Amino acid sequence: MGDFTHGCCLASCAKPPAFPLCWGHAYSVPARVTTAAPTPTRRYSAVQLQPTDTNAGDAKNQIQEYKDTLIINAAAELFYKRGFKSATLDEIAASIGVTKPFIYKRFKSKHELLERLFDKVFAGLYEAVSQCEQLEDKDPVRRFEFFIDTYTRRKIELSTFSVILLEEEKSLSPEKISDIRSKYHGFDALVTRLIVNGVEAGVFQVGNPKVTAFAISGMVQWTHRWYQPNGKLSIEALCQEMTQMALRLVGWTGQYVLPVPPIAQR
Repeated sequence: MGDFTHGCCLASCAKPPAFPLCWGHAYSVPARVTTAAPTPTRRYSAVQLQPTDTNAGDAKNQIQEYKDTLIINAAAELFYKRGFKSATLDEIAASIGVTKPFIYKRFKSKHELLERLFDKVFAGLYEAVSQCEQLEDKDPVRRFEFFIDTYTRRKIELSTFSVILLEEEKSLSPEKISDIRSKYHGFDALVTRLIVNGVEAGVFQVGNPKVTAFAISGMVQWTHRWYQPNGKLSIEALCQEMTQMALRLVGWTGQYVLPVPPIAQR
């Protein structure tokens, strides 16, 4: 059997300030975020990337990380509204009240800004969904639900960044695209492991876990293209629907029960 190519686009997504767990199974739930899917008017989401956690005692590194994230978020807004080619470093600097040398001190070029944007988005997403393997609950169904719920939420909450990375893939260097492909292999491996664990436990029934993993990733990957936060379907309902569909794809025959929010969220 030949190799399979990842079925989704390069746009993955996001670094949350606090990573959500599967909604309802006594886990934490993120606040609802109303980010708009891209429209012809290019409505920009107010949700932004957060600075990477650093050593609390290292104030200098914290300040540098804050400045870098401030610049990356400003760049993301302009890349989304005007496109990577049209946006300039002068405009990015002006949008946050700094000079262009301030940006050059931290980033060599506009291309480096775009690449760092991808790195932060992907690292945040992977860190969030990979927590499924650290849950105390070792039930493969619960871990799989965690993954689908978290993945879906992050795609919607930071859909703006997914759009940028999808549309600006052409602006990345060949080396960066190769790096992205390599990172996606790790992501694919995680999804496949979750499915294989369920098969080995006798709760999932699939013929080819790898193909099923690609199908599920692709299904969730594109939600930011069609989901409307202000529509009739809430993000909670969307996550439930996506979870149920994913469970059917892996051949789970159990009865899906609407999760009960943890006490802290009632």
